Parts: sequence; structure tokens; C-alpha cells
Amino acid sequence: MKLKSVLDLYQKQMIISITLLTHMEMVDRVVVATKLQRADLLIDFPKETEKICAIPVGGIRDQDIHQEESLQSTPIQKFITVSRLAAEKHIDIAIKAICDARKKFPMISLDIYGQGGEDSKLRELIKEMNAESYVNLKGHSNQMDQVYPNYDAFISGSYSEGFGLTYIEALDAGLPIVTFKARFGAVELVKDGVNGYLKDFSRTDEEYSKEQLTEGILQLLQTNQREIVNNTRISVKDYQDSIIANKWKELNNGL
Repeated sequence: MKLKSVLDLYQKQMIISITLLTHMEMVDRVVVATKLQRADLLIDFPKETEKICAIPVGGIRDQDIHQEESLQSTPIQKFITVSRLAAEKHIDIAIKAICDARKKFPMISLDIYGQGGEDSKLRELIKEMNAESYVNLKGHSNQMDQVYPNYDAFISGSYSEGFGLTYIEALDAGLPIVTFKARFGAVELVKDGVNGYLKDFSRTDEEYSKEQLTEGILQLLQTNQREIVNNTRISVKDYQDSIIANKWKELNNGL
């Protein structure tokens, strides 16, 4: 998509958002993707509890999800991230954090799935960090459901995720997550110390962000890994397709 098209689309979205927020009486329902976004809107519109709804924009297939004991007997070593290779995803910070964490845990590795404009820059960074043996760009895959089970944990350097579908996919595959305490998706889906680790970040101090993400990796590697893995799948049970479909059905029936 060309830059002008992206800007035009963004401008249209902004106009729709402003119109919506200044004419709430004109709509029957407002649907947002996360409970946090709903809570934010209710600060400005405290009387619209029935009108403002939170329904996830993506989910996982229906399955029998329950708390179960992990059969994991080997320590967490193989990290994965799945993302567009774009500057705003801060994959470079994830790479640097993995490199730093290897000073204490030299067996860990990172595979990066995705495509985008930062490909060449990331390759240069991997070479500069002498990390070619343990950080790999794997390209795009249409079968991520078959890829996730080959890994032990998910990492993200993104400062903002409106929803975070890859987080849901990773948790559903039994992978704990290390990422930043970013609204909305990460804070909604990752519970610090339960199914992953959320770390602070700075938009103006990349070194601080890198140190924080490194700390999150070390926390995961030093924690009771079996317990945290046990909490992953159960944490996304409410994102099954049938549950999301029922929420839309209830919304439509209420109009």
C-alpha cells in the first residue's frame, strides 16, 4: 500500500472516530476489541455501559481448554517472534535483548517470522551482533499453527498492539510471552508472572527498553517454568471462536 493511501485511510479513520465520540447519541452500539479500550471510553461516557461493548477481533478454534500439567521437561530455550518487519515493531530491541540474555543463558535462540521493509536492517544487526548462529529470519509462513509448537516462548518488542492476535496464538500453543507493558493487547492478554512477563519501556530511551526486555527474558528463564507454561492456554479460553460468535449474536439480538 502506498504512503498516500495509508495516510488517506488514517485520515478517514480519524474523522470517523472524532465523529463517533462527538455524536455518541447517533449510534446504537460501539464495539471495541479489548476490555481496556471499553474502560477508557466509559471514562468519557460513564452512562453508556450498555452501548459500549468489547468483542475480540480474532480468536482461536474451539477446543477443550482446561488447566493441565505441563509435560515440559527441558528448560525454555527457543524463542519466537511473529511480526511485520517494521520499525514500529522494534524487533531490533528483541534481538539485542536475546543477545544480552545469552550472557547468562548461552543456549537460548530466536527465530523471527514475518516480512517487511526492515529485513535488510535486521540482517545487518544480526551480523553486527555476531548472532547468526542463534538469531534467524525465517520469512513468512501460512502455517503458524504448525510452527508455534516447535518453540518454547514468544517475545515481542512492540510498544503498542491494538489487539495482539499473535499473542493469543502463542498462548494457545503453550508459549509464555515476554513483552512490553503496552496498551492494549499486551496488557489485556499477558498477566505478569502468570503467563508471561510485562516490562516497562521508554519511547525515548531504547537502551532502557532493551534492558527491561532482557530482564523479562531472565525472569522467565529463572522462574518455575512448568507453572507458567501451565497457565498459558487456560488464559485464552475466552477467545474461542464460539464464545466470540455468541457475543456478536447477543449484540445483534439486543438491537
